[in-house]
Amino acid sequence: MEEFYNLPRVAFTYQSYSSPSTKRGIQEATDAGDHEHIDISLRKSHSLRSTIGGSLNQAPKAVAGSGNGYIPDSFQLTSPFSTQTENLKPTRYLPTSAYHPTNTFSILVTAFLSLTLLLFAMTIPPFSVPHTWASQSVQDSLTAANPTLNVTVNPANLVPTNAADLDGAQIMRWDQFNIDSLRQAYGDILDRYPVPTVIGHHGPHAVNGLRRFKQVFMDNLFPRLAHPIQTGATVLGARLGAALPNVSIEKDTIVDWPRRSGLSLVSDDGTHFLVGCVLMESQWDSTRLESSHYLEDLAFLPLRRVATYCLATDTRYGFVLTPGEVVVVRVSGTAYDYGQPCRIEWQAVPWGASGPDTLTVSLSLWFVAMMSLNPTHHRLLPPGAAPPLNLWLRYQDPAGVAAYKHHLSLRQAFCLPAGAPVDDAPPT
Repeated sequence: MEEFYNLPRVAFTYQSYSSPSTKRGIQEATDAGDHEHIDISLRKSHSLRSTIGGSLNQAPKAVAGSGNGYIPDSFQLTSPFSTQTENLKPTRYLPTSAYHPTNTFSILVTAFLSLTLLLFAMTIPPFSVPHTWASQSVQDSLTAANPTLNVTVNPANLVPTNAADLDGAQIMRWDQFNIDSLRQAYGDILDRYPVPTVIGHHGPHAVNGLRRFKQVFMDNLFPRLAHPIQTGATVLGARLGAALPNVSIEKDTIVDWPRRSGLSLVSDDGTHFLVGCVLMESQWDSTRLESSHYLEDLAFLPLRRVATYCLATDTRYGFVLTPGEVVVVRVSGTAYDYGQPCRIEWQAVPWGASGPDTLTVSLSLWFVAMMSLNPTHHRLLPPGAAPPLNLWLRYQDPAGVAAYKHHLSLRQAFCLPAGAPVDDAPPT
């Protein structure tokens, strides 16, 4: 099955060619009086990783004159998020007589269109994301309903492994992880940037164990997360002035032998940006945390596992995933040292949550992925040193006007949201 995309809004590099076969095609169209403009469609295979932010290496040009130029049989589209290349074909030749130099009207039209396209291209920032024929906002993509699950295996025991002895660890609710605080940071990206619509199987999906549950996540939730993460990373990278790494979700990555993270967000060079523990709902759910008081209780074991993975990879964020919920986690401590003080903050989000202005499983994972992709917020901090999620930084713009930027996303504003804390931005 193939998809057809409109030509991306990018700067073209035009080149002229000469080919006898194509020259005949142009001449035949000219003889037939076919003066329609060229109609280009882009064909894209489902195997390619991404179409976001593509750029044309070569684009066709009809050379004015006696018909010596031609439109190439194919040109290439590459994506900054993939090393793969697409071959694209124009669907109709443009007769050169339509833009013959002796045709004054055509010259004026061509000049006007060229100037219009140039001015239009100049208004597009380098991190803009082209619309596709089927797209929606990042917000709508990440707040759609999750697929339903039919869990047929319900193990009762939680095996006490893979967690280090974290003496003196503090475990507390991450109350600041809420939709209002997070939209202050990322609301503009959520609302303004389109991503391809992902149409998946709504279920019910049979889940007969952890391995199958991980695969359901990889097949149904990760495709929904992939483009929003890439889009957010592109915008954030432009604000930081640096390209951010390509990342993907992987299963069972080693963090500290023999410990393995069940699901991880990992870059091409193996850096962990999120670590995760995957369990069945019958083994554990977050309601047990409210009624437990001792760190040694099995109720805290999944959080201790995630904290262990974070300490082993110097990664601040992780999650616990079950068929009933995701529990996002922020860890503070000393990298590679399980004996130092540690703080584990958590917030639970139901699997069934969906809809506008709702914290969902996908949206929650996207938020912590965006935080971790910012180099300033990726590594561990000592307990209590992490700034509030809704912190804004005050600075002066080039005109000397006081302005603000969010410390997580670098989103800029001239007015602070009500009640938001503010601090002076560090000197640059």
